[in-house]
Amino acid sequence: MALGRLVSTASEIASPVLDTVRTLTDSSSDRRSWTGDGRVHLEVRGMHHPGTVEAARALEERLTEMEHVRSAEVNAALGRVVISHGTEPVARSALIDVVTEIEREYGLEGSGDAPASAHHPGNTAPVLRETGALAASLAGLGYAAITSLLPIRTLPALLPATLSLTDAVPWMRSAVESRFGRPGTDTALTLGTTVVQTAARQPMSLFIGTCQRFCTSREVLARNRAWRRWERTTGNRPGIHRAGPLENPSRPCPLPDGPIERVANTSGSLALAGYGTVLATTGSSQRALAMLLAGMPRPGKAGREAFAAQLTGTISARGDLIFNPDTLRRLDRVDTVVLDAPALLTGQQVVDTVTTELDPLAESLVEAARSVGSVLVAGRGSRLDQRLPLDGAVPGGNHLRNSVSRLQADGHVVAVVSARGHSALAAADIGIGVPAESGAMPWGAHVLCANTAHVHTVLAAADKARTSSKHSATLSAAAACLGVLLSSLGPASGATFRAATPVHVATLLALMLGTWSGMQAANGSASAGGGASAEIETSRDARP
Repeated sequence: MALGRLVSTASEIASPVLDTVRTLTDSSSDRRSWTGDGRVHLEVRGMHHPGTVEAARALEERLTEMEHVRSAEVNAALGRVVISHGTEPVARSALIDVVTEIEREYGLEGSGDAPASAHHPGNTAPVLRETGALAASLAGLGYAAITSLLPIRTLPALLPATLSLTDAVPWMRSAVESRFGRPGTDTALTLGTTVVQTAARQPMSLFIGTCQRFCTSREVLARNRAWRRWERTTGNRPGIHRAGPLENPSRPCPLPDGPIERVANTSGSLALAGYGTVLATTGSSQRALAMLLAGMPRPGKAGREAFAAQLTGTISARGDLIFNPDTLRRLDRVDTVVLDAPALLTGQQVVDTVTTELDPLAESLVEAARSVGSVLVAGRGSRLDQRLPLDGAVPGGNHLRNSVSRLQADGHVVAVVSARGHSALAAADIGIGVPAESGAMPWGAHVLCANTAHVHTVLAAADKARTSSKHSATLSAAAACLGVLLSSLGPASGATFRAATPVHVATLLALMLGTWSGMQAANGSASAGGGASAEIETSRDARP
């Protein structure tokens, strides 16, 4: 029994890694894809834009005409076409040829990928990046330990310090992303930092990096396993993947900074200024580098990453799907929650009042949302603001997306809970979806929950996220101040060690506190019914 569970767990962990290897060895296309349970999910381009319904229909018809293909469904929201086949698999290259042909016929070949496609939990690139970085960190740690006593030349410490600073300071990282894109920046900074830290023989930095990579690797694998479970249990239902295009979900203004961003931007700027000033006034490269190392805002980002990774792992294990892990890193900044009226109702009529019955967890959901900030209901005609302790109502239905954009334009960070508002969910800073009563899946959601109990878990985690971020930001600021103080005491030869030590200690502490807070956030609402594992179903009957 125990051996069987061990084999099953090992298989689940190895599957995404093996898929990555298969994808890398297939050089027929650069399209993202996922294969399993008799289905192929293949990336399509341009069909996430409005006005492409005819192209999607033509693609489905063309694919179903192929031998061994049973059905094809275009999920424009995710930028994928899902092809179901029989026992005989269909050549991936043949499927790609058909998709490419349709894109060319409808002028979509240069339209780009759907934004949601890059974060799909079935993608293999993040698995390769995070597990590869973890392996590289472990190898680098071993190399640094073995060669510590050998007379081998090392890279200047300025290079790994520069890469680490670029990764930790938001305005510096944004500048790199604008030039090379998000995926390229992630890969370059993740693997590049590990390589140069290894060459510079920095065992403490490598150890911290190994701890961070362990957290993020667990997160990526948990998302992938949740996707595989959902595909195995639910993904074979006819029509479940089909979804139309979404409206442009671009934000009307930049996302406001949280405590971690404010500390990191300030600390990073001061570190650069301190480096230049000390180098110009003293001529000591060691003391100048010490200023750069002291201002490294690693603890802030490390704490948030650990919190989000732990929360993602726990809720993924319960059966929820995380389509955009970045959104959980915004939990600490959410100040407004919009609850779409149908998500709070069971669909059953209460005869005495001729109104729709409230979901059993509606009051708990509102209570959890109130700990975040203002709570609004979408759908003024629902009169739920008269039955629940809400702060007001905003236009819902087809107007929900515009309501979200107006709130964002007013400076709010908005979470939306809905079973139907695909475009509103995608436009929200955190879009939390639950299956609709009709069986339709809200594919615009960033987090797709099995039921309202799991929605409660996500909303209740926002308060813990806020506290965790404040602690991480405080640790980052305190480490910087202490690092500057210690670096100025004593000889220049040991200034870098004295400056970096508080930052290293604070980063490890932030990782531990972030992980602990993530565990508390994920498990703290078990009393609301969210503790049990549940697969996402396509009917409201599955909801508590």
